[in-house]
Amino acid sequence: MKIKMKTIFLNIYTKFLIINALIFISGINASGQSLLKGIVIAQKDANQYEPLIGASIRWQNAKGGTQTDTLGHFSLIKRPENHQLIVSFTGYRTDTIMVHSLDFLQVTLQNDGQIQEVTVHANASTIDRLNPIQTELITTKTLAKAACCNLSEGFETNASVSVSFADAVTGAKQIQMLGLSGNYIQTNTENLPSIRGLGSTFGLNYIPGTWIASIDVAKGASSVINGYESMTGALNIELQKPDNADKLYVNTYLNSFGRGELNVNFAKKINEKWSVGLLSHGSGQATSIDQNHDTFRDMPLFGLATALNRWKYQSDKWMAQFGIKGLYENRTGGQEASWVASGKPIYEFGNTTQRLEAFGKIAQLFQHKPYKGLGLILNATIHDTKAYFGQAARAYQGVEKSFYSNLIYQNIIQNTNHTYKIGGSFVLDDYQEKYLDSAFARREIVPGIFGEYTLTIPNKLIVVAGTRVDFHNLYGTRITPRLHAKYDISSNVHLRASAGKGWRMPNALAENFGMLVNALS
Repeated sequence: MKIKMKTIFLNIYTKFLIINALIFISGINASGQSLLKGIVIAQKDANQYEPLIGASIRWQNAKGGTQTDTLGHFSLIKRPENHQLIVSFTGYRTDTIMVHSLDFLQVTLQNDGQIQEVTVHANASTIDRLNPIQTELITTKTLAKAACCNLSEGFETNASVSVSFADAVTGAKQIQMLGLSGNYIQTNTENLPSIRGLGSTFGLNYIPGTWIASIDVAKGASSVINGYESMTGALNIELQKPDNADKLYVNTYLNSFGRGELNVNFAKKINEKWSVGLLSHGSGQATSIDQNHDTFRDMPLFGLATALNRWKYQSDKWMAQFGIKGLYENRTGGQEASWVASGKPIYEFGNTTQRLEAFGKIAQLFQHKPYKGLGLILNATIHDTKAYFGQAARAYQGVEKSFYSNLIYQNIIQNTNHTYKIGGSFVLDDYQEKYLDSAFARREIVPGIFGEYTLTIPNKLIVVAGTRVDFHNLYGTRITPRLHAKYDISSNVHLRASAGKGWRMPNALAENFGMLVNALS
């Protein structure tokens, strides 16, 4: 009996030694370092817990760290001198845990109940320190520096973008970035194509300042996701959203030169999911001014009316926005008959624009996977312009019909340090132009696909590499590669680098109204 008990004991003890040896061996990597594994969770309610995705884990007084994956799991190398593990996640109390073994670790973070109020101090403009593309955010504080303003006048108080008159007769504004004109800058409104095509002539005047919530100014080629037209920079204008705007906003302006404005904005939250907004604007220059007495108006007379009606739907799984925008403008420049001697011809410029836009944006949200998303953007535009130039009333007429769609899917590879976006786009531009006795017609059909990968090493390096391939019906296959990188030398010193390619189709007549104005009859 004693021999049998001793044999059983020896067998159990031998198995115990083998199991412990295997555990010890499995906890050592090829370089002799130990690997700590665990999970980070948070209490959702009394009896339910959920994993925290993207929680930060690092050793105290050590460089680098890791983040939890889609299941809340993590693994981190443990050296003999590492004992204090710091676990943090936004909205939860940071926890410091003493670790002396390689046992599987379960960390439960608590809600930071001490945060009762957050005060945000807004600067006029800020630099996005996380974006590898040099991006400046212009807020409403900058726009409010001007008593009246539209998009072009909003840049007059900012040094990042240069604004000037294309010519005094038409009153058209033009912007410059990195030494080149605004034609090489991709301008979007909430990621929808905005100032392009026939709208590039006076487009900067068509977005009232009271509609704008913020402006992103990116220098250099932007992301391939937004298209192929960005070369020297990109602008993205965010408008007032119906779910967080003032219920009623009224703004008026009148100056001694005869310019007046009226802005009336409405917003209503219908219920927890639906909200609706109406943005309206009317402005005009009613008085002819000739301070230098050259018989030419110093600024054109104009009347502009525009309105935007938008709806927004927000739930845990879906987000959708759609709306319609209409615009009418009439402007007259050049000489006024009463200022010209009797019998002499009058040089005058006139332009009438009618524009109608409809858009829709829908996105599928993944509540427990915030890094994952699927979005579809749609936009349709009809732009009609009639103009005349000079003494012989040289006539121009242009009609643009455009359709744009963009499908984007984003996700991660194992963890949020590796993310990617893929998708496809479709652009249809139909131009019908006529000047004097010549007609110009062009239809562009451009389907395209794109992909973009982002590598993130927290607090150290971000690299974004992307390529898109577009199939132009007139100019064949076009490949657009772009690369952006940001390296953090210190917390206050960052090094950015960008390289890439862009291309666009010019609109010779619409983009050169100034030359048509100055040409002899």
